[in-house]
Amino acid sequence: MNLLHLLPLLLLQAADPPRTVNDGVLGTTEEFATKGPARVCVGNTMVEVLPGETAYLDYLGIHWGAVRIVGPHGKFVVKEGDSWAPLKRPDLFQDESGRTFARTRRDGEPAYLLFAATEFSDGEEVPRVWISGEALKKGRASSILERVRTRQKEATGCDRAFNYGWDMLFGEESIEK
Repeated sequence: MNLLHLLPLLLLQAADPPRTVNDGVLGTTEEFATKGPARVCVGNTMVEVLPGETAYLDYLGIHWGAVRIVGPHGKFVVKEGDSWAPLKRPDLFQDESGRTFARTRRDGEPAYLLFAATEFSDGEEVPRVWISGEALKKGRASSILERVRTRQKEATGCDRAFNYGWDMLFGEESIEK
């Protein structure tokens, strides 16, 4: 039997446990996994997880939180945060719904930074959501970007929702909403 045929299955199942500040582990991978179809939210950002995909909580910290989506076309990570460094020479564009993105590459893979207004930005669009990973290759980027939405206030209609920030770290808010 050729073990190379099993490699994609092993890669899809292998997911690191969710982490927090100072590389602390929040729990097991399975505890924080959500199979699609589902809507998974981190902060004010919603991600539609399709059938055949699984969303894994990736990280919850002071300034950002992330989920990793793994499916038949690879994986991508959605990170919502409030402290992104400016990109050098960003390739800005707007999608069909008028949302502004910066297109770039990180570690040889495509990456996108979604700009959105926040409750603290006085209506100005600021860098808000980082989306990256191999699943964005081969013409799949636009369909993935369409599945990521953000709001100025807390995301609603979530099958699973996660908090990040000081309140979560100090136990004043739970990890899950």
